[in-house]
Amino acid sequence: VERRANLPYVPGKTLKGLMREACRQLEEVEGLPAGATNWLFGIPTDKVPETAREMGLERFATEAGAVIVDNGELPADWRAFARTDTGADMARDLGAVLHATAIEADGQVQAGSLRSFEVMPPMTVRAPLTLSDDPRPMPDGLWELGWRRAIGEALPLLQGLGAGRTRGLGRVRAILETEEAAHG
Repeated sequence: VERRANLPYVPGKTLKGLMREACRQLEEVEGLPAGATNWLFGIPTDKVPETAREMGLERFATEAGAVIVDNGELPADWRAFARTDTGADMARDLGAVLHATAIEADGQVQAGSLRSFEVMPPMTVRAPLTLSDDPRPMPDGLWELGWRRAIGEALPLLQGLGAGRTRGLGRVRAILETEEAAHG
């Protein structure tokens, strides 16, 4: 969990990476047209600015995709409530910190392996998706399917988010809503 203004949110770059992986999996089994994932979420490139490479920021080694993913935030009424005194107290106490450590084969704790992470109770966050102003030409087959539908079909493959997601934590149900449904 990451927090801003004392409320949990999911960074857009995290959501984009999870959606990219879900689309990649669907594309591998030919559920999406070839090249759809790269068009939607970007492609790796060798053009890394030297200053970025020196700082270990190879993540800049991508060509932008057509889809812009905003942060996943709680609904506006929740955010407004959290700005009140009562809401701020509740938001501070929301969630729990869990700890995990690796255990050696002999049953001893592995040195330096203690990790802490914050988990939240079930909640709904929304992250707007938009299409960039100047996307590259769409790959064959994606035009007929549509970029929103392509992402919507891949979202059921997204099942976990954050630390421990392969151990049952961070379970999610991701759905693609129309703008009207998100506000209604």
